[in-house]
Amino acid sequence: MVRVCGLWVVIVLEIFCKTACLSRAQERDDVLPLLEKAARVQQFNLLYPQEKVYLHFDNTGYFIGETIWFKAYVVRADTGKPTDLSGVLYVELLNAAGDVVERRKLEVEEGQARGDIRLDKLLSSGFYEVRAYTRYMTNWGTGACFSRVFPIFEKPERVGDYSKASIDRSVSRYRILDMRRQEKHEDASQTEGGVPVPVRPKGAYGVERHDLRLRLYPEGGSLVQGLEGRVAFCLTDKMGMPLSGIGWLDTGEDSSGPVFPVDSLGRGLFSYTPSESSVAFVFTDSKGQTYRFLLPMPEREGCVLRVNTLLGDRVDVEIASTSGLEGQVWGMTLQNGGTVVAAHSFLTGSAPHMFFFSRADMLSGVSRITIFDGNGRIWAERQVFIPPVPSGADSIRMRAETGLLTSCGKVRLSVKASPNATFSFSARDVAFSTGGLEGDVRTWMLLCSELRGYVLHPEYYFESDDAAHRKAADMLMLTQGWRRYDWRVISSEVVRIKEEVGRQTFR
Repeated sequence: MVRVCGLWVVIVLEIFCKTACLSRAQERDDVLPLLEKAARVQQFNLLYPQEKVYLHFDNTGYFIGETIWFKAYVVRADTGKPTDLSGVLYVELLNAAGDVVERRKLEVEEGQARGDIRLDKLLSSGFYEVRAYTRYMTNWGTGACFSRVFPIFEKPERVGDYSKASIDRSVSRYRILDMRRQEKHEDASQTEGGVPVPVRPKGAYGVERHDLRLRLYPEGGSLVQGLEGRVAFCLTDKMGMPLSGIGWLDTGEDSSGPVFPVDSLGRGLFSYTPSESSVAFVFTDSKGQTYRFLLPMPEREGCVLRVNTLLGDRVDVEIASTSGLEGQVWGMTLQNGGTVVAAHSFLTGSAPHMFFFSRADMLSGVSRITIFDGNGRIWAERQVFIPPVPSGADSIRMRAETGLLTSCGKVRLSVKASPNATFSFSARDVAFSTGGLEGDVRTWMLLCSELRGYVLHPEYYFESDDAAHRKAADMLMLTQGWRRYDWRVISSEVVRIKEEVGRQTFR
């Protein structure tokens, strides 16, 4: 479908007028194109609010012959409330090859659904993915879907004996725990005269050499000549396993740059001012083996976005641009759940432009900062994570009233929750729990659903708001951020939607 969006200017106009620091008539006219782009973003979210799905399972791993039980929660991304958009939820079971082996079509009532998938027809054990989505969510690709991978083990030799959890490796391959929107790096480097030349796949600069893969994530999105910026990176082997050690930049001069650590997840961070000279990224692994990667050549014109999330009660933002872009009126939007919650206009100049957000005024979860010009070109983007403030209103307290637990015996539980609260409950034997913990509905809705790939221990980022947790969350935002909301699409005048809201119902 093609729909032409008019301008939704009232809210965004007020935001820009409050933040614009311009006074002359011509400069005020320059703000209007920024207003139009931001207004289209706001209207798009009003017309096409996105949905999120979370599935609460009864276990973390299964055996062939068992049943996967689950409760589904479908909410609107802009409000966090139960969806009023879709009436049908699709839940699929996929094998390691990506083939759908089971599918369920469930009715969504008041944002909830429940179902099960029997595992008695599976031909082999292995790592299987459970994927859930509404038809409306497919407008934004597989990245918007819920995804979780479970180990499914061989059927027990004796009924009830789950002590031996085994997978037939001859017919099953390992599968990463979250297959949503994985980056493809098969063509991450080209060869010119026998030397790997970096190219830029979607979301990162990448280069492959020595059977290793280096992905570079400049803060804001680009390496710009003459502008210092921070660059996060991820280093893995050809199988995708992270490598740890130390790294530094070799500029070809007598002395090398400072040494920076490469952590156990293969990630690290360094500051870098690109120039016309070639620079190599040098990595030494834990065994003392050294590898060299040629860094990509920078852009001649552009801007660098620097965000400091480690300060006490605010988030500082600094924008530096090249001399060829001086004197232009640019805009900034802060989005959460697709909604524009703050906007700012500024005049580019020789000195960096700086502003800040109060953390207390920012919404919980992942927010996106976007820097753009009047033509709608995005010059820089950055994600920021704000953990939710603990509150007793969203907690559930549970206590076992049965003093002595017996095999197959009844257990009486006392549950305390807020009035009219809805929750699901699962109980399992910890001794036979497999697959580990994978977060909960809060970590999925506020964090994992906004990122690319599998997030290890997402609950860690909600434990505290101290410096260590902020630093870890910042690295996560720099390396695994992706666009749930493509600004280029939603700010355009023509929007293409394949699946309409409310087109399909269960009956």
